[in-house]
Amino acid sequence: MDSRLHLWLSVSLLFNGLGFIAGSVTVASGSLTVLPAPDTPGGSFIVRNGSTATLRCVVSSTSTTSTSTMSVTQWTKGLEVMSSSSDSRIQFSNSLKTLTISRVTKADKGQYFCYAKSNSSSVESGDAYLDVVELPLILSQPVNITVALRHEAELVCVVDGSPTPSVSWQHNGQNVDLGSGRYIAKQDGGNYTLVIISVQESDRGSYTCVATTQLGQGQTASIPAWVTVQDIDGLCVDVNVYVIKTVRHGETVTLCCGDDGNDNSEPDWMKNAASINFTANPRLNTVNGGALVVERAKYKDTGSYECMRDSILYTANLTVKGLPAQPIIRQLKITDQLLVFVQWFASNTSVYTSITEWIVACQRPSEQLKWVNVSVSADIQSTTVDCLQTFGTYYIFVVAINKQSKVSSRNMSLEYQRGEPTDSSTDETPTPTDKTPTPTDKTPTPTDK
Repeated sequence: MDSRLHLWLSVSLLFNGLGFIAGSVTVASGSLTVLPAPDTPGGSFIVRNGSTATLRCVVSSTSTTSTSTMSVTQWTKGLEVMSSSSDSRIQFSNSLKTLTISRVTKADKGQYFCYAKSNSSSVESGDAYLDVVELPLILSQPVNITVALRHEAELVCVVDGSPTPSVSWQHNGQNVDLGSGRYIAKQDGGNYTLVIISVQESDRGSYTCVATTQLGQGQTASIPAWVTVQDIDGLCVDVNVYVIKTVRHGETVTLCCGDDGNDNSEPDWMKNAASINFTANPRLNTVNGGALVVERAKYKDTGSYECMRDSILYTANLTVKGLPAQPIIRQLKITDQLLVFVQWFASNTSVYTSITEWIVACQRPSEQLKWVNVSVSADIQSTTVDCLQTFGTYYIFVVAINKQSKVSSRNMSLEYQRGEPTDSSTDETPTPTDKTPTPTDKTPTPTDK
């Protein structure tokens, strides 16, 4: 009698700390005869970075023949035989029928097979594809802003994740209704922007950027940013002829040209002794009473503003607290001393204010909110960080700091595996970006190793 035994690969993905099985399916495999494996599609499974994946190899029979003579002999990831001696995260149990991978990293992504044999034959299972997703990282937090009533407000959040996460916004803990016509959500790479059209009093409060993995396995929320709404009506009363104003990057500021009174004329405004071209500068506009509103102020808006009313010259010296240049990581590797070596450079240094300090941050596997930080003086652009502990995926980024604000680089991942130190450097120098980086309000909090 032509009896056939079939080998099945059953995979259960267990999320650490979540207390439930994310998915369990069975994939048809091979046969003890020299026949091709049954034509059944493989399974695809998703597990979160840092959690545990458990794969089970189950032997089943398609006839009355017993499976007791079948034994699992090995597991492979692709063509590579898996071994607990080469990776301490790998454990086998139940006579090799169960494979457990702890502290899953992106390197564990791929196809898995198990093999079994009897006295006379051996079979290979069908493949099960394991996908690994990461909790999104908020690289740059939205910042507190002040905006004039009936003007436009803009909040920016910089997010990184693999695969690319979806981003939503909340106002005072409630989801922002993008279908109301009062908001516009924009995306440019990892930069996510919420635009509030014609700000109202009800728009005051906290705004949070929420990044969610594609299939909803996890999410990361930003630190709340506060929007303050300013009613400029009646603001320009008892105005001095000379004022000094200092605002943060991204805030809205109003410059008065004398008292509002009943004069609704729009005087001519000049910046640094040159007439302002409002068409070329749409963030600058005048309102009733002749006040000049500078929306979402940028470093380039710093200067001396003048207007004339009733033969009186009014002057306002405006200073916008500028951003430091955005750092870009050039080289990342593990040294022979098992330290993380990081080298970086600053992009577009000519258009930003001076950097006073660098912070290099290292995030360990499964420690989403804990960082090992190293402070580096402004004239140095490389350092080592002593943060390696367990094997897995580490995330590194660099924060540029000046007296007014902070800007972070995009994060880079570094795999720490058993064996030789790795070098993630490239032969090519990254091309500096021309995009103005978004400030972050919070430097990662140091953690004891």
